[in-house]
Amino acid sequence: MCELFTIAGTTVTVMQAAMAAAAVVGAVGAVQSGQAQAKAAEYNAQVAENNAQAQQQAAAYEEGRLRDRQRRELGYARAAAGGTGVSMEGSPLDLMAQNAQNAEMDALAVRYQGLLGANASRSQAAGDRMQGEIAQQSGYFKAGTSLLTAATSIGGSMFPAKTLTPSATSGMINTDMGYGPMRIAPRTAFGG
Repeated sequence: MCELFTIAGTTVTVMQAAMAAAAVVGAVGAVQSGQAQAKAAEYNAQVAENNAQAQQQAAAYEEGRLRDRQRRELGYARAAAGGTGVSMEGSPLDLMAQNAQNAEMDALAVRYQGLLGANASRSQAAGDRMQGEIAQQSGYFKAGTSLLTAATSIGGSMFPAKTLTPSATSGMINTDMGYGPMRIAPRTAFGG
């Protein structure tokens, strides 16, 4: 074993120091990866928010355009009916009222489609943000796991486990750790 230095009377080898360094590098990498994924998710969420706004604006524009066109068409129909001498009663009036109602329904359908698209984009933005938070938390957990795994490995190599051997006395185990024998109670039928 190549000794590197001693801490509190315990020798640290090159291998143990390398394991510790690798754990730190792995932990930093995991945190940075999580943060990068969180930033990418936030960017995607902002794009989705922008799309939602653009969808609503496009729907409002299209609704206005449709209403203008429908007003012109209804105006032409009134003028044409008036120019022919047809009275604006009965069937012609019912037909114009039905056309106006259909035009309003078309305009409202355009608005509704814009709202649906905007809401879908906002939901996408919320999902992206949630994924970013999860990625960031995952990076922290991976970092912690990396550090704990290395600490366990290094600790195991620095302080090897003592073997427990049964003693001659029933129910006693000699731990050979300087504390003397420890009594272990037998198990009972009730899980004790």
